[in-house]
Amino acid sequence: MIGAAGIGEISMDAVPDLVKIKAVYEPNPAHRRLYDERFDIFKDFYRKTRRLYRRLNEPRHTGSTV
Repeated sequence: MIGAAGIGEISMDAVPDLVKIKAVYEPNPAHRRLYDERFDIFKDFYRKTRRLYRRLNEPRHTGSTV
């Protein structure tokens, strides 16, 4: 859906009407500690890799058409 919106085939406003929700999942409060630990790992990973992803997504100005 995001790709279709990105190329102008649909608007982002149209997406909710195109998506059918089969189920809604709620976090289990008993697992809060585990969720917090995993989120801390995610944040650490993000901090360590964000510069790499930024570099990978930089436009290339080498004159190449690839």
